[in-house]
Amino acid sequence: MRHPFLILFAAALLVAGCNNSKNNPDKNNNRNVPSGKEDKAGDNISDDTQASLIPDAVTDIDGNTYNAVQIGDQVWMAESMRATKDRDGQDIDFVSEISYDGGCRYCPNNDPKNFEKYGYLYGWDAAVRVCPKGWHLPTDEEWRQLINYVGSKSQYVCGDNQKNIAQENIAKALSSKEEWESCDESCTVGNDLNSNNATGFGALPAGTADPCSRTFGHVAAFWSATKSEGCDGSIPNCVVLLSCSSDVGYSGDNDFIAQSVRCVRD
Repeated sequence: MRHPFLILFAAALLVAGCNNSKNNPDKNNNRNVPSGKEDKAGDNISDDTQASLIPDAVTDIDGNTYNAVQIGDQVWMAESMRATKDRDGQDIDFVSEISYDGGCRYCPNNDPKNFEKYGYLYGWDAAVRVCPKGWHLPTDEEWRQLINYVGSKSQYVCGDNQKNIAQENIAKALSSKEEWESCDESCTVGNDLNSNNATGFGALPAGTADPCSRTFGHVAAFWSATKSEGCDGSIPNCVVLLSCSSDVGYSGDNDFIAQSVRCVRD
């Protein structure tokens, strides 16, 4: 049986035509400070939150630098990975058409202009080896530690969490103030973007590598290093944020070919 959150995920997708751009953006990837960094994750973090931004905290093998943010006892990258090589210097193949090779990377929305801001979408095999040394792809336990911490702090919870479930009503606190499709329902990620990103995590809706569904602008999906047993074998888990949801979703039964990578410090 699929995770109930995926029912909501499926309902959020807007079917659109496929876009098969052939451009490889690697020639634009080697820069140390991305343009617009001041407008990205961690902007306007108020002094009364218990998260702190760490500018240019880590450099990947391509020379790209990333902000990080301390949330509770953890330090997370505040931007998604955009490296073209893994931590050992091996190339991660760039593709513009859907491939079931988990070692590939894609541009969000298949547009070469998007990787600088949103990072690449990686297959799981690439995701587990792309984080720089000293950092790693988070496990389910580490994702839950983040979510439980955020859910325990009233300043990060939108509205009244009557059920006292950590992952409810905290999606806005983990989501960027920009680029999300609007949503009318109170406390959803896409409602009143200026109230997002209280933690500085700054998740952007890079979508997933999907041939015919429009997830870009609606979905932020992040790999976990943990796998669950499914009917077709071991399936990598993931964490999902949606523009029209207020909750953070877990999935151990997903069909995502590629998605975003956030790294946590060792």
